[in-house]
Amino acid sequence: MNEPWRIAAALGLLASLAVALAWVVLDGGSGGAVPDTTTAAVAEAPDSVGPARSSSTVSPPPPPPPPPPPVPPTTEAFTTLPPVVLTVPPPPDEITLVDVLPAVEAALVAWGEFAVTGDLDLVATTFDRAGPQYAQLRSEAPALAADPLGPPPYVFTLSEASLHRPALDRAVVVGDVTLDRLEEPTQSFRWRIVMNWVGGEWLLWTVRDEGG
Repeated sequence: MNEPWRIAAALGLLASLAVALAWVVLDGGSGGAVPDTTTAAVAEAPDSVGPARSSSTVSPPPPPPPPPPPVPPTTEAFTTLPPVVLTVPPPPDEITLVDVLPAVEAALVAWGEFAVTGDLDLVATTFDRAGPQYAQLRSEAPALAADPLGPPPYVFTLSEASLHRPALDRAVVVGDVTLDRLEEPTQSFRWRIVMNWVGGEWLLWTVRDEGG
């Protein structure tokens, strides 16, 4: 009674072995290995990052055009200014002693300082440089500067003065003048002080001793 069962079992085992053998045969034909796609992907990747290079030669871009030449200035761009004319005020038509006396006193103060220093710059702004009195001081300057007396300066004092006007650009002040300096005797003069109108101001031209 057990024979049929054993025959069926044997047949089933043989069928299973046949299926397994067929699977092994089929699997061995394909190598049994999973295709390696990593190597192919790497091989197909470019060697460097960036745009693909072309085998043809690329021409350089053309140079930029040169800048336009500068436009030369025209005479219309400049405004011609009129020449500067310095006007010197004319001497006043009418003057009094008060109008001339400050210039006379300034010249006498500068003269007293020059006498103890020999510095011509002290009289340069109150004396007329074209006049004979300035020329005399200029000739005395080297000796005074070589051995100056030093302070205090000489002091000129004008009194009893009167004004004369022989010309529009000339004023003459006549008066008594004393000359003082510490530890020196006082000197007295009767002077005629001639002032010239130069550059809009009165400057000392010369001094004449009228005697006393």
